[in-house]
Amino acid sequence: MKATIFRQKKDQTGIAVSAMTLNEVFDKIRNNLDNKDLREYRDMFLAFEKPEESDVFKRIPRVCPGAYFIKRKNGQKELQAYNGVVVLTITGVRNQLESDDLKQKVMQMPQTFATFVGVDGHSVVVLAKATLPDSKLPETADSALLFAAQAYSTALLCYQPMLGHRILLEQPSLESGFAMTFDADILVNEKAIPFVIQQPTEITIKQTANSSTAKQVLAKMVPGAESFITYNKIFNAAYHRVLQEIGWTPDGDRERLFVEVARKCVKAGMPQEEITVKIHRHYPEMPLEDVRAMVQDIYLTEEGVGEILPFSKHQYVAYRLSEFLDRRYEIRYNEVLAMTEFRERYSFMFLFRELNRRELNTIHHEALLEGIEPTFGEIENLVNSTKIKQYNPIEEYLDNLPQWDGTDRLGMVARMVPTDNPHWERLFRQWMLSMVAHWMRGDETYANSSAPILIGAQGYRKSTFCRRLLPPELQMFYTDSIDFRTPLEAERVLGRFLLVNIDEFDRLSEKQFVLLKHLFQKPATNIRRMYSETIGRQRRYASFIGTTNSDEILRDPTGNRRYICVRVTAPIAVEQQIEHGQLYAQIVHLINTGTRYWLNDEDEALVKQTNQQFEVQDSLEMLFISMFAKAEEGDEGAEWMLAVDIMAELRKIPVYNKKRDNNVMRLGKILTKYHLLKHRSNTGWKYLVKRR
Repeated sequence: MKATIFRQKKDQTGIAVSAMTLNEVFDKIRNNLDNKDLREYRDMFLAFEKPEESDVFKRIPRVCPGAYFIKRKNGQKELQAYNGVVVLTITGVRNQLESDDLKQKVMQMPQTFATFVGVDGHSVVVLAKATLPDSKLPETADSALLFAAQAYSTALLCYQPMLGHRILLEQPSLESGFAMTFDADILVNEKAIPFVIQQPTEITIKQTANSSTAKQVLAKMVPGAESFITYNKIFNAAYHRVLQEIGWTPDGDRERLFVEVARKCVKAGMPQEEITVKIHRHYPEMPLEDVRAMVQDIYLTEEGVGEILPFSKHQYVAYRLSEFLDRRYEIRYNEVLAMTEFRERYSFMFLFRELNRRELNTIHHEALLEGIEPTFGEIENLVNSTKIKQYNPIEEYLDNLPQWDGTDRLGMVARMVPTDNPHWERLFRQWMLSMVAHWMRGDETYANSSAPILIGAQGYRKSTFCRRLLPPELQMFYTDSIDFRTPLEAERVLGRFLLVNIDEFDRLSEKQFVLLKHLFQKPATNIRRMYSETIGRQRRYASFIGTTNSDEILRDPTGNRRYICVRVTAPIAVEQQIEHGQLYAQIVHLINTGTRYWLNDEDEALVKQTNQQFEVQDSLEMLFISMFAKAEEGDEGAEWMLAVDIMAELRKIPVYNKKRDNNVMRLGKILTKYHLLKHRSNTGWKYLVKRR
């Protein structure tokens, strides 16, 4: 896989284009410490306002890992191969500890191909892979650019929620890349699993030298995309008409030009914010606040606009505030995360983020600049009211799945796990169906109370398989960290995550096992949410899965039907692609057509049968079965005994350990496990046993 290297020619007359394999690029990053330009740039990064405009930065080569270009004699770049590599840059990294932590976080995503510190020393670059469903990549420049934009959007939506830092938003293009950097501790995953992306076909594009097509592709991903082209045509027509009418020249009156263009756009019915943004993009050196104030004045002075209606002062402010928020922002309430999110309209910021106090302060300031004069409390009350639409990312994902194509992907995913358990595929199907059924509100009375436990040696990729069960779009709802020490926090997990991996399952204490059993059977939680004065019912989404290296993990002598234990006999084939869209489309189809998604008596019998080999050999149980056996009425030597009497007999065995085995309650569970006949007497429950 070849990457393209762009570097400034020594005589500064142009850009030289060369090629280098990605492995060579990674080796260069590891050993680039002595690069003079790189060291100088890192020293000046924090001292200069725009260090990327410096001559030293221009001398640093730029790597384009996503595509391989060659340069023709006429100077034009020609695409030779598209690699499907997405480049993300995480900004605002303060020190090496933060960069190391971020690199470890992003490496948890199986799609991460490589990650390293950026050229400035205060960013982290992430390379991820993407591919078409048939494991191929687009071959033409047009299809590759569309694919690259969609892959960039998907990667951004999947990585951003798991990070505490912002990802730099850039215009997707085939030439996206990073400046050659140095990081001796670069992390590379040669077995990275690509994002599976359907080839976008919404528009036909023609690549131009100034990458304007990349803007158009990105515009298709933001709200208002349907009217984007229409507004563009209106603005361009008004702009050219004004140029002709006033005979404007570059040294002419720029404000007059703006005013006349804005007036024509207003009369054409173009929204105020669209006019503001388009004028500012033509002349970015003019402050956005000045452009917005000028356009607003025109809206208020043009005939038919700005008429004062007979409202009270508070009504007038309320209506203007609602219009302002709707015009400038998209705001929604995330039901799963229980928080309000927002993003700016008419911008390339297509990721929603938390609407916290700092952001509210900014919105309040922007409203004041527009002359609306709301109080901070009025804005806070509105954005935290039922006027804000509700949003459920899980339901949104399920509602936008493609039509199932009929291929059994559930079975394919189950067969990725090599095992000698003949019932694994059947039980895994039922568990996956139950997990999604609870996302769909299929059963709010009973919880998904079973959990697969993958048992195998280290390096068998058990945890990676667990993470891959969720689609990339929902990776933010996966966790392998649950605090069993605090029951309330453990219960919050039920409504916050979709899949909880109990890693190192065998290390749970007896007390933690009891809490886990309680969590398994809870269909919902009753807790007080933040800022709420009452205790309310919180919907449960979470299902559980576990991994361990130990064979003896089941400790409950009364039964372990909740755990679907499977021995993994070889490394799991996590490199195999999972078409998550079709996988979940199949699951939803099966649920909607009435397929059973819960374990019945037959399934539970299979679980009990296969779990026997993974039960902990309790010393007290071994003492009991060495001395007593189950008896039926009429059996020779059968006798009715109290549990304390049985314990007294066990104490006579030489290997009996008083500290370890002296537990009548545990003995009672063992007696229940063997289904002994019992009856109630004046002195307590008596069990029918016979001595061996």
